Amino acid sequence: MVLMVSDILWSGISIIKNTVVNVKVIFIERSADTLQNYQNLLGDIMQLDNIDHVAIQVTHIARGVAFYKKNFNCEVEYEDQSWALLKFENTKLALVLPAEHPPHIAIIDDELEGGDVHRDGSRSKYEHDGYGNMVEIITYKDVK
Repeated sequence: MVLMVSDILWSGISIIKNTVVNVKVIFIERSADTLQNYQNLLGDIMQLDNIDHVAIQVTHIARGVAFYKKNFNCEVEYEDQSWALLKFENTKLALVLPAEHPPHIAIIDDELEGGDVHRDGSRSKYEHDGYGNMVEIITYKDVK
């Protein structure tokens, strides 16, 4: 049983969207290419950005790592005297020294142009958000 039929006119292509009782959505299109193009463009528009990591300042890297390992289920991806990277299920936590890095949130942008190349194979640049926070725009793609 069809609950709703609506026409979507997008880029001169008419696509009929049928919603059925079991909440299954079926797209009926004039050609398979038309539907695929529509889904690709819609996917690009609706894709949310990914947070790569959050960086917090600690005064001693090894003690910071020990605290987080003792109190939380996480893995050490990298650790040296100046910073560490802890992996959690849904994101990573960077522990940084105040003299080395600002506290920040890093968001992945694979279309990033410019920026500094880092020893971990990433390239990034920092921006202020206008509210006192630092945002690192980062990519691991095509870093040279």
